[in-house]
Amino acid sequence: MHIRTTAVSILAVLALTLTACSSEDSSDQANANPSSPTTAKAYTYEDCVDLLEYDFQDGQPQDASDDPECSHLTSDRYQDAVAEVLTAHKDEILEDAGNEAIWDTAWDELDADAQTSVCDLLLTEGPETGATQGVSEEQAQYYLDSKC
Repeated sequence: MHIRTTAVSILAVLALTLTACSSEDSSDQANANPSSPTTAKAYTYEDCVDLLEYDFQDGQPQDASDDPECSHLTSDRYQDAVAEVLTAHKDEILEDAGNEAIWDTAWDELDADAQTSVCDLLLTEGPETGATQGVSEEQAQYYLDSKC
């Protein structure tokens, strides 16, 4: 399981995503030139939601407003798509943020030598060693990704 970014990071990405939407197209249809000899795929609102969901599941939430699946949406409609994905994962986001806040507090209570020892162990043995040290593999991976 990929460690999700903290709620603050997700909210920052959301803020960047929503402020990046300055285009106000008036339709939800794909931007295709009807006189073009080739037919472009007409993306739907659901295609945009699917892309945002894929990015979220991949642990890489990002502004997709310029991607073909989303570029045809108005700013308001794109915001709806982002909100739909985040709402579907709100419990998970809150749980991850809560865990990470607790883990950060525990980390901060360690002195510098202990932090260095934890990082050395995680870098040499991997996060799966966390179970032998009294922490979950998810917590060990979080330390490895964000502290070491």
